[in-house]
Amino acid sequence: MQRDGLKNYAGLKINFSLRTLIRANVIYPYNVLIDSEGGLVSQAEHSLIVTPSGCEVYT
Repeated sequence: MQRDGLKNYAGLKINFSLRTLIRANVIYPYNVLIDSEGGLVSQAEHSLIVTPSGCEVYT
């Protein structure tokens, strides 16, 4: 398989997996956010476990 073909195959697997997760309501699609100057907005989050001695980031 050519390099471009391999990239396309990987992309198809990712798209299929994402659609499967969306249909199962495991993840939810959101529209792309654009800021007031026209730039794309991204967001990153962490998942935490709160313990008696503090908290632990596990993502």
